[in-house]
Amino acid sequence: MLVPYMTNPPPPPTLLNKTVVLTDENYEVGYPLTLWKGERLDVEVSGNGQPVDFRITDNQSSTLIEKREDTFYSLPWTVPADGTYMFYVSTPTGNVRAAVIVAIT
Repeated sequence: MLVPYMTNPPPPPTLLNKTVVLTDENYEVGYPLTLWKGERLDVEVSGNGQPVDFRITDNQSSTLIEKREDTFYSLPWTVPADGTYMFYVSTPTGNVRAAVIVAIT
C-alpha cells in the first residue's frame, strides 16, 4: 500500500497562491500568513516578465527579506519565530500581473 505513495508523494501544502494585477493606483499588495518558528518555506514571486519588488515583514513591520526589480524570485526561507508575517509584492510601473506562491517544504 505504501509503494504508490512513495513513488508519487503528495505535493507540499501551499499556504498562499495569489495572482494580482498591480496598477499605478494599486501598486502594492500584502498577504498575511500566521507561521510557526522553524517552518521551512519555498517562496516564489513572479512578475510574468515585468520587474517586481518583494519583501517579508514581521509583526513589528521590520523587513526581514527584501528583493528589488527582478522578474522572478525563488527563495527558501525558515520562519524565525511564531507570528504573523506579511508577504508584499509591488511594482514601480503599472499593469503588472504578479503571482506569489508560498509552500511548506
